Amino acid sequence: MPGAVLAAIELVRPQIESIASGIVANFFYDQAKASRGLTYKRRKAKSASDSIKVYLERLYRECSSINTLASKGEPRPIDEIYVPITLAECNGTAKVKLDNRFRFNTIGHRIIVVDHAGMGKSTASKWVSKLIIQQGKKIPVFLEMRKYAGDEPLSDHIRSELGISADFDDSFLKGLPFFIILDGLDEVEIEASEAVFEQIKEFSHKFEKCYIMATSRPQARLGKLLDFKHWEIKPLRKSEAERIIENLDRSRSTSKELIKQVRALKDNSIRAYLKNPLYVTLMYCAFRHKPSAIPQKRHLFYNQVFEALFDTHDSSKQSGWVHEKHCGLDIDDFSTVLRRYAFTTYANGGKPEFSRQELITDLKLAGKKCPGIQFDPSRFVQDLIDTVPLFINDGCQIRWAHKSLHEYFAAMFIRMDARNSAAKILKRLTRSSNPWSHRNLIQMYAEIDYPIFRTAVLRDVLDACVKFAGDITGLPTNRQISTADLVSRKQTTFKRELRIYFRSIDERLQVPEGLEEIYESLRASNSRSEMRIFPMRHGNNEVFVLTFRDFDLEILRIASEREGSLFVGGTHDVEKPLKRLCKSRLNVQKRWIDANDFTNSANRNSNVFKAVNQLMEAILDHIPSFDSAGKILREIAYCESDDLEELIEQI
Repeated sequence: MPGAVLAAIELVRPQIESIASGIVANFFYDQAKASRGLTYKRRKAKSASDSIKVYLERLYRECSSINTLASKGEPRPIDEIYVPITLAECNGTAKVKLDNRFRFNTIGHRIIVVDHAGMGKSTASKWVSKLIIQQGKKIPVFLEMRKYAGDEPLSDHIRSELGISADFDDSFLKGLPFFIILDGLDEVEIEASEAVFEQIKEFSHKFEKCYIMATSRPQARLGKLLDFKHWEIKPLRKSEAERIIENLDRSRSTSKELIKQVRALKDNSIRAYLKNPLYVTLMYCAFRHKPSAIPQKRHLFYNQVFEALFDTHDSSKQSGWVHEKHCGLDIDDFSTVLRRYAFTTYANGGKPEFSRQELITDLKLAGKKCPGIQFDPSRFVQDLIDTVPLFINDGCQIRWAHKSLHEYFAAMFIRMDARNSAAKILKRLTRSSNPWSHRNLIQMYAEIDYPIFRTAVLRDVLDACVKFAGDITGLPTNRQISTADLVSRKQTTFKRELRIYFRSIDERLQVPEGLEEIYESLRASNSRSEMRIFPMRHGNNEVFVLTFRDFDLEILRIASEREGSLFVGGTHDVEKPLKRLCKSRLNVQKRWIDANDFTNSANRNSNVFKAVNQLMEAILDHIPSFDSAGKILREIAYCESDDLEELIEQI
């Protein structure tokens, strides 16, 4: 264990002692009822407080260091690496910085930090756990959700983590100030996800006083946790990205030159990567390996990091000495096997962690599909952990150093080893029941091989968009509603379900009445959709907008990185349309308004119709432009009318 971590544990020991011997011991002393006398009560209380003390010391130790790709498998103290991130309430204005001054009552009792790959969710979870112990007022419980299958109540799982005896009932979770951290809801195995979310929902309702903070990539199932507020991680500022680069480089020599080149960049596409902590780390690793150039695309970051790890030399040996690979393979054959393994395991559900024997067995199967490549799977595993540290040995289990590495090698398999089937694979991924779980791989593939993505995936979405634009079924007959407003509403409701609810603030409940029923009914027909709730206030009124956003809109968003203007520009002026809606009679109807149903009474009034449009344009992202969709669809058709055969004949 690094000396810095040991020193940190000694500094925080008084806080741990205060929690265990004070708050915890007193509670359990009162709980150990008097049937066996004072001695029994003291013994049971001490047993419980000792268990929590041991847990907190272990948790603090585990959360005080992290593995990064830049550290080549060697843990670094988290305080050396961590740059405070900023959380922003989704669909709101609240912002909080996760630094040493952070106070947990500023974000609410139930939150989910929802963001994409590499934004620092797990690092933030560890840092929060460590900070809670340092503050000495709450008891953090850090749960890696990939290790929980939902086959037991979440309260029992927490009890097991803490080492609390079954002699005590669940009342300790109601009486003690717990802060439960559920890290990586997106890493729950697919077959267990329904049970896991039900257990979280039940726990949340039963133990209302517990603070709960969850992290996840976007996924449709998050909508089940209706009483959780959604927060997202703000993109890094330039100064924060530079601090991460400096923190990764103990010598400061590489970071100094990289920062100099980054500041001189004029390419906005590269600057965009500086907003994501993972890509900043990958950029540093790639530059450390090849200081002459900064990669231009995401997949090139991963490729250079792989090359850097494979070719890394030991500075304690003679110049240029490279670690011999235990398996004896060169970089091309090593990559071929790893790509096959990555795609095979991804297609089989992408198990987040596995035993050494499971990894050996899967590599042996992958090797059989790689003709002409001979290797010992057990030695290959040794390379993955030691000499090419793409994997982490986490006690009895092994896992990828970062989930996105798995997705990168799987995407490269599709591109390099299965290109004839690439279109079919992409269609299966995007049309699956849970396409959000494949989002990062799909986005990565779109960058690697955009023409295939364009014809196999994007064209179908654009075609549906153009057909939807031309469908006039159910449009309101009120002539006072302009054609422009009708087009606006059609664009807003393409692949998106919208419901609006009004009520007075003095009737305020935690969630709007009827929300759970509406959620369940919409989820049945929108299983591919991401659900969000937009709460707003004006005067004495509250307005809730419930949206189900289909994954096809995410396909358009991915395409917009190449195609440019696929979406209409919003005004982001919420106040004016909100004021207009609240002055209408809708605010006293205490019911959900279906914005997709043009025939209901709320959509017959031209002023209300326009105000709803304006509100949607202000709060929603990625509203497609029908004109842009048609234009790109025509471009795809033109590109497919290839004259290559004619050119070949002329040779």
